[in-house]
Amino acid sequence: VRLADTSTAAPITGGGRFLAFAPGGMNDSGESAFFGAVTDNLNIGAGIFTADAGGLISRITEEGASVPGFENAFFTTLTRPTIGEGGQVVFRGVGDNGTNIRGGLFLFDNGLLSAIALGNQAAPGGGTFDAAATSFSLASRVSATGATAFRAVLNGTSSSAGVFVSSKGTLSRVLGVGDSLFNDTVTVVGTPSVDDQGNVVVDYGLANGQTGILRATILTSAPEPGTLALLSLAALPIVGALRRKHKKGASQHGL
Repeated sequence: VRLADTSTAAPITGGGRFLAFAPGGMNDSGESAFFGAVTDNLNIGAGIFTADAGGLISRITEEGASVPGFENAFFTTLTRPTIGEGGQVVFRGVGDNGTNIRGGLFLFDNGLLSAIALGNQAAPGGGTFDAAATSFSLASRVSATGATAFRAVLNGTSSSAGVFVSSKGTLSRVLGVGDSLFNDTVTVVGTPSVDDQGNVVVDYGLANGQTGILRATILTSAPEPGTLALLSLAALPIVGALRRKHKKGASQHGL
């Protein structure tokens, strides 16, 4: 089934047709998400779109549209999205309000577009997210429950980068540079991945030269929102567990 080509009218403000495409994946229901460049033969713009199993194309947002969470700002740049089994779409974008330019990650779910994280916004665990859109590295998929994970560059803290998970409106820190881990210090965190249950897997490096992989699971019964249990997958069988709790801005680790 052909979803669109360069003769297809794009559902975008002012009209126009598609000019180029960057597919962002498809879920088991046959829904797909994609970035599309568009033109009205005079100007070139871009948008984030979905196509349902029947081929109906809908617009999520476009360059020039308002940026959620960023007052008086409009999208100037959009990038290839990813889509989850529940139809949630996540993408990276840049907004400009005429004074400040801020990159961020955005979630479209049940008809509502919201910001997951924005540049200069306070980050869980301390510091702020860097304002450059390239400072956010998004997982390649969205879980069936709508959870997504990402790596972000941080400012205003001794931790230069961290891995975060967004699930059901809660943004939590998984791991960051400078964190204590397995009696050593984290020096590197990679771009994470996420499964349909919302478990996050991320690679890490330690000051002693060791590298490994952690699986982070959100504890639904945790006494504090966003508390994570990290299970070591560096070797099988799994032999260790790390529980992270944030209290008064500090983290406590126990194996």
